[in-house]
Amino acid sequence: MEIHRRHFITGLAFSVVVPTAHGAEAWPDHAIRLVVSSSAGGGADAASRVFAQSMSEILGQPVVVDNRPGASGMIASTLVAREKPDGYSVLYDTFAAVINAVSNKLSYDFEKDLRPVSQAINAPAVMLVQAQSPYKSVKDFVVSAKARKGKITFASGGPGGVAHLSGELLQALEDIQLVHVPYKGGAPAVTGLLGGHVDSYFASISSALPHIKSGKLRPLAVTANKRLPALGDVPTFVELGHPEFVISEWNGFFVPGKTPEDVVQRLSRSIQEATRSKALVDRLEALGMNAVGSTPDEFRAFLAAQMKQWAALIKAHRIALE
Repeated sequence: MEIHRRHFITGLAFSVVVPTAHGAEAWPDHAIRLVVSSSAGGGADAASRVFAQSMSEILGQPVVVDNRPGASGMIASTLVAREKPDGYSVLYDTFAAVINAVSNKLSYDFEKDLRPVSQAINAPAVMLVQAQSPYKSVKDFVVSAKARKGKITFASGGPGGVAHLSGELLQALEDIQLVHVPYKGGAPAVTGLLGGHVDSYFASISSALPHIKSGKLRPLAVTANKRLPALGDVPTFVELGHPEFVISEWNGFFVPGKTPEDVVQRLSRSIQEATRSKALVDRLEALGMNAVGSTPDEFRAFLAAQMKQWAALIKAHRIALE
């Protein structure tokens, strides 16, 4: 599909407004609402709660998770983009944010109405099927998909997320036709796979591991560039002949565009401090996630690179985002 997007200036020039009326010294003096774009029970939700607990201790105020799933994260992001820019409404968003931005799905200006604060985590996905399915490998799955064109399904937590893009990329690289079944978040998608309502799903490691260990779901391959310690016997798509099939979910913190600079920096420092905690790092690694904790400028540059990469890939493979 043709991608229509604004010209992004070098460095992804998110609008930076630096009011000084409210100093970071007085912030925060009450609870902070962390609006999470994913449903409760999914990987992003689990990570957000790990961060919320640590940040509450660092900032001395409660950080309260408020799940607002739906519309590939746009319900949550639109809500926060329109909130008062005082540092008390913070967005915890995912990979889908950049896809929404490059595909012009947003009702607000991503460059001006949200400010990047810090990247939280980075995490690859794993392709899953039911344990009782006939698919023992990606090759088995592809052979069946070619024989049953347009009959095999793959789930996602919504259009534009890692699961959706992974499924679309698999179709493009293997020349197969699958049916996309979007759910309102990762947890419902896993439930759909467990219930036999869909044939496959690219899940976060955190949501997949319990079901893999219980023997209910079978992992076929991971989207990392090397094998993962938690799934050491599961091959990567790179090993299977697709060096370009490296996709990682990321989560990050944003605030409304006109949030004061000193508040943004204070919030970012709290996230960076949290990622230096061995307890937090260990909890995230147990979920198959790597803690990041970047500065606002580093996160801004990361987003610019992500937008460039995915806009090009979506266009090259004519990936449909609806």
